[in-house]
Formats: sequence, structure tokens, C-alpha cells
Amino acid sequence: MKLSSLSLVTSAEERVISRQNDTSAAIDLDRNLIVLFNEWAATVPAAAACIDCRGEVSYGALNEQANQIAHYLISRGVETDVRVGLFFERSGEFLAGMLGILKAGGCYVPLDSQYPDDYVQQIIDDARPLLVLSSRTVGSRLHQPDGEVIYLDDPRIAQCATTDPAVQLHAEQLAYVMYTSGS
Repeated sequence: MKLSSLSLVTSAEERVISRQNDTSAAIDLDRNLIVLFNEWAATVPAAAACIDCRGEVSYGALNEQANQIAHYLISRGVETDVRVGLFFERSGEFLAGMLGILKAGGCYVPLDSQYPDDYVQQIIDDARPLLVLSSRTVGSRLHQPDGEVIYLDDPRIAQCATTDPAVQLHAEQLAYVMYTSGS
């Protein structure tokens, strides 16, 4: 048997790949990521949405935290297409921050906590986010004016409503600004 005749994937994997690559399906642009997330969180609120080194976060809890973040960001001026930096270690906090920014109508700018501080600052200087959402663990590395770094443990966030903010989301608005090593 020739090596070139061997398949690299099983027939079950081929079916999955085929379904994933079927781009002929109609897309309902009103059912964006936030709509889909809210529906799923309402369907399985107790199910694990994220498991990290700090523990497990349910869809219901993640949704409530994201809503509180969104309400707070809106009160700070975040609206459609406004950029918000997201500076966390990979964690449930990153996910809550990302969802909160999107629920506020904003556009997140992921800042990798493993990048050198100078490079992170260069991205911030170029992207010019209105605010940077962070944890105290890594946010203390930023050299931003007071008030521009928002920490998730800020008690003002915890006082915000846990309900979905009344923000009209559109398919055309920005979701994120991504910087890669070649940009």
C-alpha cells in the first residue's frame, strides 16, 4: 500500500469537515453572536460555559457578568464601533469582558498579556481605545491615565443591572480589531 493512498481523516471527520465548509447555507444576520449566546444561556443557564484555573463559570453567571460589564461600559461612553482594549490572561474574565464589550455595541481590541509591555502599549497607541478592560493582575503593567483602565473587580460594575442592555446590534458594526505579529 502506498503512503499517498492513506487517508489522514476518518469518514466521520470528513462528514464534519464537509458540513463546516458548506458555505451555501443562508445566514440570518439578525442572529449574531450575542443573540445566539443569549439564547444558549437562557436554554442551559447552569451548564459550564468556561473552565479555567479559577474554576467553572456557568452560562447564566457569564451572561449576567457580561451584562453588568456592558451596562457599565455604556455608562462610560461605549457605543457602536467604539474600541475597548481587552487586557487579560486567558480566562473566563477575558470571555466576560469580550461579551460585555460586544453587548455594549463596542469593538474589542485583544491585548495579549504575554506580549512585552512596549508592544502592548504600541497597540494601544495605534488602536486608541476609549477604555481598557483588565484584571489587576496584568492591568497594573499598563501606563494609561487614571480612569482609562477599568478593572473587573470595580464595585461599580457589580452594582450594574444583570439584564441585557437595550442596545441595537447590527451585522455591519465592528466586533474586534486584531493585531498580528505581522501588522
